[in-house]
Amino acid sequence: MTKFFSQLPLIYLALIIAVVYFNIFCSGLLWLLLLLFLVYRLKYYTNQVKITVFVILTCVSLLFFSKNYSIQKLIHTVPATPKSLLVQMDSIQVDGNQLSLVGQDGTRSYQCFYQLPTEKAKNFWQNYNGRILKIEIKGTVKQAEGQRNLNGFDYQKYLKSKGNSQLLTINKINHLSATQSYQPLLNAANLRRKLIVYIQNHFDNPLASYMQGLLLGHLPKEFSESLRIYSMLGIIHLFAISGMQVAFFINKLHFFLRRLGLIQEHLIYADLLFSLFYMVITGFQISIIRALLANLLSYRQLSSYDNFALTFLIIILLNPLSLLGQSAQLSFLLAFILLQLQPILKREKGFLSEIKGGIYVSLGILPMLLFYFYEWQPLSILLTIIFSFLFDYFILPFLVILFLLSLLHITFDFNFIFLKLEEIIILCSKFSIKPLIIGRPEPLVFIMMSLIVFFIFDSIYLRRPIKKLCFCLIGLILFTKWSPFGVFAVVDVGQGDCIVIQAPFNRQTIVIDVGGKLIIKKPAWQNSISTTNAEKTLLPFLKSRGISRIDYLVATHTDSDHIGDLSVVAQTIRIKNIVLTSGSLTQADFKAQLAALHPLPKLCVVKSGDVLAFGQQKLNILYPKYSTDGGNNDSIVLSGKLWGIEYLLTGDLESQGEADLIQQYPNLTADILKVGHHGSQTSSSEAFIQQLKPKIAIISCGINNRYHHPHPKTLQTLIENHVTIKRTDEEGMVYLKIFPLINNKGLKTIK
Repeated sequence: MTKFFSQLPLIYLALIIAVVYFNIFCSGLLWLLLLLFLVYRLKYYTNQVKITVFVILTCVSLLFFSKNYSIQKLIHTVPATPKSLLVQMDSIQVDGNQLSLVGQDGTRSYQCFYQLPTEKAKNFWQNYNGRILKIEIKGTVKQAEGQRNLNGFDYQKYLKSKGNSQLLTINKINHLSATQSYQPLLNAANLRRKLIVYIQNHFDNPLASYMQGLLLGHLPKEFSESLRIYSMLGIIHLFAISGMQVAFFINKLHFFLRRLGLIQEHLIYADLLFSLFYMVITGFQISIIRALLANLLSYRQLSSYDNFALTFLIIILLNPLSLLGQSAQLSFLLAFILLQLQPILKREKGFLSEIKGGIYVSLGILPMLLFYFYEWQPLSILLTIIFSFLFDYFILPFLVILFLLSLLHITFDFNFIFLKLEEIIILCSKFSIKPLIIGRPEPLVFIMMSLIVFFIFDSIYLRRPIKKLCFCLIGLILFTKWSPFGVFAVVDVGQGDCIVIQAPFNRQTIVIDVGGKLIIKKPAWQNSISTTNAEKTLLPFLKSRGISRIDYLVATHTDSDHIGDLSVVAQTIRIKNIVLTSGSLTQADFKAQLAALHPLPKLCVVKSGDVLAFGQQKLNILYPKYSTDGGNNDSIVLSGKLWGIEYLLTGDLESQGEADLIQQYPNLTADILKVGHHGSQTSSSEAFIQQLKPKIAIISCGINNRYHHPHPKTLQTLIENHVTIKRTDEEGMVYLKIFPLINNKGLKTIK
């Protein structure tokens, strides 16, 4: 086998196995073509190598197929609700009156949610640090939702990467007891939980949050606003427990043990014990396991590439699901980039090496950052260098010392330092530029970007010109930002409305409503730190399309499920014009929402007969003729023939408004109708549908919404008139990709 590896680089074998992995777990034509290319390249090796590789690939393929089949079976087979669960203690999260945790029943793990009935129950779950809990429950098991919007979050895939099979809504906890478990992973999670609660109870925020995040890899909900700012500055990776912390602790451990007289040959045993302990208290995060395993393999005196390849193979074979997570992929990519840069950076010295290293690393991870997060912070290179130095040499050692002293009952109030740090990052966010929204590259473009980056690194090492390669990379980035494809999309924002119309080449964007949810006042202890609908649905979609500016945002009317997330959208995406009715300006809450926008977009008060120019296309304002109160029957109704298709977009217009509309426009028709008021029985009257004669009706409503939209009567009316129905609650986003020279009339859905 040693002779075999000397003939075939271990890193090449790891690459082939990685491509096999993604063919099985993710599939796709490009992955298949890449696999065929790598296998074809084996023609340069001996028959013995080819046979050995074939045997290895067959074995790992069977392993991956088996694991993928078993987890898919668990996900798609909804079992009866378990009567009792063992709690994975470090998964406990309390947010207001909402409790979430991972519960285990035999071979199945469930992501569980429970509404806490009292403040006393909340305090119990927040502060519990005893033995493992066993809970007897009544609840409902359901399958997790997959992707709901184009390029949106896939909750089912996320749970799959964690090994969780289903969602479980706990209606009642009948009994709760502390128990003993002989499962090592559950006991490890309980130890981590004890440390989390210890820090929470012995230190004030934000010091406690920094300590939990940087030492244990646990980021509490209370720290979410600070994390949002770190993310906006492009330095959120400082809180990803990884090689930084591992190198720090290993170096300090070696220094201490050498002072005690331990010889070099015995350090590996200390590293082994520390690795096991640190994996436990950080929750077996892949980035930590990778760094610790690489350190242990370094004692075998392997080459850097063999060390990386062997680390990768051990992790992926022991836990095949681990590489499905974005953090694991980024961790391995970052490690590989640093490996590639070693011979390049050896030629530099001092601070110049740090700067160039930061630039090269940012360049290396740029394709994956765009693929997953759609934006790039230009200042991240400088900020990473500054804050990495601060975290490595001051904050991390300081937190370790404070934690160890607290174990000796020696405490100091140093929270003011971290309050000052919070002020500094807020100040940085105010004076820094916003991240550049580029969009998500298509898979082929992503692969081309990655190859160009590899060739750039290779050319830098060989001291060859890179100007042409840089121009190619910039060209692909510009192609992603100004894609020739436009889109018409009814975004799935739950129980609400949101439509995005983007012209080809990203020339212009109109957004009609932005969704939102009704805010219900609760007692203070029940208030949660939750993200808005727009942050989970609309904003990721806009960013993935490269949209950094909305030319016209149409507020059809003032209901919170249509325009409630306006301020959230305005904080991220520049809005040039807000289109609204005069009646909307009579609503005090909506006026206050507008007044809070900074800078305030231009307000365009419209009525029947006005037109929104959309490049060579246009949208006509058909209604209202006379604005009243900004309610449902004061909704702005838009009509237009965009790229060969006639649309009618009706907001929450009800039957009385529909009657006024067809009386005013007796020849009105539409190919695609966005059904009014989420398909309620007060809209889509028989006369209205018969006149319009739509081919497709799109209903925007939430899954199992409290209003039971759409109403059976409305559905029956549409069916009797031979209208094809598309529903966001059942099919997710409804969208149409637009190319300037092609009238593509095939509406697609996510499901």
